[in-house]
Amino acid sequence: MKRVDGRSIAAYDLLWGNGLDFEGSNVDEEHTIRADPLLDKHFKLGSGSPCIDTGAAQFIWRSTVVLQPDPGTYSGLAPDLGAFEFE
Repeated sequence: MKRVDGRSIAAYDLLWGNGLDFEGSNVDEEHTIRADPLLDKHFKLGSGSPCIDTGAAQFIWRSTVVLQPDPGTYSGLAPDLGAFEFE
């Protein structure tokens, strides 16, 4: 990631296998994972993936709720990181 700054932030991300994860960027370290996502052969989350239940059930940035998905749209305590929920 490069120059995600100013009034922007990167959060609820997984960064893995990069030489440099980010440069000149606002990164929410608390909600950034640096681990193998454990994808299966179809590039979906595998059992034990650190991406399961670690997405944003609510994201507040600068005192504003910018994301709050309906709990019916994901399974578990929080959405999974990635395009697909773990099955």
